[in-house]
Amino acid sequence: METQPVAITTGTGTDRVRIDADGSATGSPTVFKGAVSVSLSGGIDRLQVGVKGEAGNRATFQQGVLFYGGALDDTLIYGQSRSLSDGSIVSFEEPTLPSRAIPATRPASPAAAAACGHHRTR
Repeated sequence: METQPVAITTGTGTDRVRIDADGSATGSPTVFKGAVSVSLSGGIDRLQVGVKGEAGNRATFQQGVLFYGGALDDTLIYGQSRSLSDGSIVSFEEPTLPSRAIPATRPASPAAAAACGHHRTR
C-alpha cells in the first residue's frame, strides 16, 4: 500500500483545526505515515494536535511535517513538539505548547517554507 501525503488548507476566516483531539483518551494514537502539511492561511486561527496526558489523543508523524500559521494571530497547541524537525512550525504568534515553547518564525510565504524542503499543496 502506497503512503499518501495529507494536506489541510483553510480559508481566510477564523479557523479551528483539531487533529486527534476528540477521540478516546485511552485509545491508540493516530500515525501519519506520509508527509503532513497544515496551512491555516489568513485569519485568527488555532491548530490543536492531540490532548496533553491522553495517550489516545495523540498523533505521530513518520515523514515531514509543516504547520504553517499564516497571517494574523495564530495559536498552536501541540505537546509533542520536540519530535518535529527544525522548521516544521512556522508563523504562529502564540505557540501554546505544554511541553516547550517554540518561538514563531516568519518565512516570506508558504512558498518560502516549501523551498526549505517542506511539503505544501494548494
